[in-house]
Amino acid sequence: MNGACTDGACTCHDGYEGDDCSTEVVSSLPTVKALSYETLLITMPGFDDANSPLSIALFGAIGLLLLTFLGGYLLNLIAGHRGVDALPFVRHIYASLSGSDYTLKPNPPPAQQ
Repeated sequence: MNGACTDGACTCHDGYEGDDCSTEVVSSLPTVKALSYETLLITMPGFDDANSPLSIALFGAIGLLLLTFLGGYLLNLIAGHRGVDALPFVRHIYASLSGSDYTLKPNPPPAQQ
């Protein structure tokens, strides 16, 4: 039974209509729900998940990284660095990858007497 009938008058449950509540209501408009996009590498939350603590932390971390790199680039430009040298942390990475100026040399042979 899809409703309650008393004295020939029926009150139908949601989704049903008619004299005896036997006709199912078909909505012409699709139900809109937030979508969740998923790839092999990352899952992007739908609109309902945007206020979750994990999403707020993720968006905050991305914003902080963008601010760090953009601010570092602008500061390096002001300091006079151009090209790749203006990118933040590049000079530090190059310095850590380059070899030391100090190299060990073998001991000289002992003097002949």
